[in-house]
Amino acid sequence: MSAQILGNDLQRILQGLLTKILGKKAKRSLPVAQVRAKLSAWKTEQIELAEKTKSRWMLARAEDRVACFEAIISSTDCLSYGDILAGLDALFCNASAQVLCTTGHRAKGREWETVIHLDPWRIPSKYAVKAAREGNDTQMIQETNLRYVITTRAKVRLIKFNYKDGERL
Repeated sequence: MSAQILGNDLQRILQGLLTKILGKKAKRSLPVAQVRAKLSAWKTEQIELAEKTKSRWMLARAEDRVACFEAIISSTDCLSYGDILAGLDALFCNASAQVLCTTGHRAKGREWETVIHLDPWRIPSKYAVKAAREGNDTQMIQETNLRYVITTRAKVRLIKFNYKDGERL
C-alpha cells in the first residue's frame, strides 16, 4: 500500500535543511554515512542552542527533522545524498497513493470517504491551554476551529485513533 504526505512545505523545508547542513556544492554521490555525521553534528548544535535559550520547541524541531531523515534513509535503503533527495520526492509526490497523510490545516476544503484522526487528544495543544489559562483565548479558538475542520473532512467514517496506545477511541 502506498502513501503520500500532503505538504510540500515540509519537503521544501527538509530539502533546504539538507542543503544548509551539507552545503550548496554537496555532491549527490555523498555517502549516507557522511550525511548522517553532518546531521548528527547539526542536531548537537541545535540541542546546545536550545539549552542556552531554554527552547523546548527548538529541541523538538531538531529531533523531529533528524528523525524524518532517518526514517527516509532506513525505509528506502539510501546509499547517498541523492538517494535521500529521491526519497523525499517519492514521499511527497506520490499522486496515486492509497493513503494520504495530512495535517488538519492542509485538509481544509477537502473531503474523503474515511478519515483517521491520529491522537485527537492533542487538540487543544498544551500551548493553547496554557495561553487560555493566562487569559488569551486566541489560540484556543484556533484549536477549536482546527478540530472542527478535522472532524468534518469525513464523508462516511471518522475514526479517532490513539497512536501511543494503539487503540481506536
